[in-house]
Amino acid sequence: MQRLKKYPGFIIGICLYGLLFFVALIWNAGFSVMGVQNAEITKLVLSSFWPYVLLAQIKIFAAYLIIGAVIGFSADVVVCGFRSRFLMAGPAWIAGVTGYFLLAGIRAYPQLYTEALYDRGGLLRRIQVVITHTLPSWFIPAFGIILLLIICAALVSYFSRAPFRRRAVVLVFFGLILAIVAGRSFKTARIMSAHTRGTDGSTATVNALPVPNILILAADSLRNDAIADTRQVQEMSRDGVVFQQQYTSLPRTFPAIISLLTGKLPVTHGVRHMFPSKNDRDHRAGSLPDELRRRGYATAAVSDFAGDVFSRFSAGFDTVKAPYFNFVTLINQRSLEIHFFLLPFVANSFGRILFPELKESAANGDPFLLADEAMHEIAVAGKKPFFTMVFFSTLHFPYAAPDPYYRAHTSASYSGRFKYHKPPILDNSEHMTDDDIRQIRGLYRGALDAYDDAVGKIIAFLKKKNLYDNTLIIITADHGENLYENNWHIGHGEHLRGNHVVNVPLIIKFPKSSPVGCPAIVPHTITSVTRDIDIEPTLLDYLGISPPQGIDGTSLMPLAFGEQSDMGLTAFSETGIWFSDLTDAFYQKERIMYPDITGLSRIDFTYNLEVVIKDEYRDLINTAKHRMVDDGRYRLIYAPTRQGMIYELFDRQTDPSFERNLAGEMPEKVRELKKKLFAYMTKDPTIIMKNEYAVPQQ
Repeated sequence: MQRLKKYPGFIIGICLYGLLFFVALIWNAGFSVMGVQNAEITKLVLSSFWPYVLLAQIKIFAAYLIIGAVIGFSADVVVCGFRSRFLMAGPAWIAGVTGYFLLAGIRAYPQLYTEALYDRGGLLRRIQVVITHTLPSWFIPAFGIILLLIICAALVSYFSRAPFRRRAVVLVFFGLILAIVAGRSFKTARIMSAHTRGTDGSTATVNALPVPNILILAADSLRNDAIADTRQVQEMSRDGVVFQQQYTSLPRTFPAIISLLTGKLPVTHGVRHMFPSKNDRDHRAGSLPDELRRRGYATAAVSDFAGDVFSRFSAGFDTVKAPYFNFVTLINQRSLEIHFFLLPFVANSFGRILFPELKESAANGDPFLLADEAMHEIAVAGKKPFFTMVFFSTLHFPYAAPDPYYRAHTSASYSGRFKYHKPPILDNSEHMTDDDIRQIRGLYRGALDAYDDAVGKIIAFLKKKNLYDNTLIIITADHGENLYENNWHIGHGEHLRGNHVVNVPLIIKFPKSSPVGCPAIVPHTITSVTRDIDIEPTLLDYLGISPPQGIDGTSLMPLAFGEQSDMGLTAFSETGIWFSDLTDAFYQKERIMYPDITGLSRIDFTYNLEVVIKDEYRDLINTAKHRMVDDGRYRLIYAPTRQGMIYELFDRQTDPSFERNLAGEMPEKVRELKKKLFAYMTKDPTIIMKNEYAVPQQ
């Protein structure tokens, strides 16, 4: 009892935060996959995976108690330091510190708190809106400074009169916290300093070698037309070659990234959707990072929630800093997301170490945390040339950009469902108003600004370290995004009309010095067709490395050198999986139906509890895909249905909105492009064409 009297704040802090754990646990509930809720999945989690749920909650409960203990002990320091006899001084301090972190957390990442606050309406909604849109920008930092001054004054007062033993306890306690923070900062600073320090102690860059560095700054869902709204990317593009008709082979992240890194079409490398099994995605020799690693490059991939492809596909990277996706990840992620009292303390780089599932959270895709990781990987490359691929997820729905970006292009008066983000809910409840659409486009634009500034941060780092001139930098994307234009709905991978999804940016900033015997590469723009499968052979060609056997892409160096303006390339693409069958979008009436994602998928109990497609639906999914062939002017879209085949032919030059189907008016063009399309489809050795349907070989 005597100890309780000596440290009442410590005990109050532990008890309060223990109580907050249970409040959050009761407050939120439910389970979903890709925005689709299913009672059977919830039942499965609670019946078969309850040990994982329990372990996650025990870990979270421990984090609550530790935070409560730290804040409670600081309350004891404040009370003792000022010799306060006021009974509520300790609890008031605990409430003040807790309030500060909640205010700062909600302001920084409001998307993490909408389920607990905004979505419940009433007073809770008003509280969140006040925090994010009414409080002046100086209020929360000023609140924090006041708390810091109070604790500093209390420490000074306490140390001036406390017995030595108590001083030692306080000093060790707070010194340990400061050492952890300072140690991490010093380690990063030391690594970065070593990267640019020569052996003679000079500041010459040790990595300024004849062998160029390679940096890919890719973004999920980055539309090609969005580049016009950037500042940092536009500025870099003035130093590079801009490819205006760059196409993705499949507008879903997993297959698109593999195509980019291997130079192979999905029909060749075999990954056709987001949930491939281990056998479908085994290591493929000859991938870009594998080729570069074997030639002395330090290779690294850095990504957040949409980039789990890097941790599930063995492409040859030395270092992979990306989340790993399986069913346990979903459980851990949901287990943490409901604890809105804990999130303000862990939604940061340090918290991502303690709770790796935070990196898989679509509501916490902070591009600046990713930029810091990327700069760290560049720094630790040391004397080696580096190949670093950074894959930003901020632009992927729910377009959850951090403060102040979520407010930059949206209306403060908007009070609809999409105030802070656009959750991936795909059902008939989505009756969008004009205000909703403007809000969603504003959120996307804010996410674009955040990505752009994060890119600028990395480029500024390269310039500061004298690495920019000798680094080949690529700006590109896995796919783009529809944002309710021309009745094309929202998202990607569901259909192939329009250019917002399949046409992605490609900007290549080459090193300042050209390879020996090659002409200088001057900044210019290419308007002819290029593809994601051309990136690997282009980079290898630039480095003088022969491309691997069996790739589908070709080097774009003749375009970069200005030797050609058009290589006569043809773009092919195909849809992914339709996650839901409930939307009223046009493509739902022009497809072969199958169950939604909760019915299509299963848990692979033989390999890491990954979510994969059920074997019985594999062939049907491939048969049902929409495909396209694009020669630079005309696009033929192939859409199989159970009633027959639908062909759409569009003249992109005269009809950029894809409003007039010319298939009936130009049968010769349809036959010409259909021949190319069928040749592309039959590159898949497991299928044959039967009555123009792609069906599995018997």
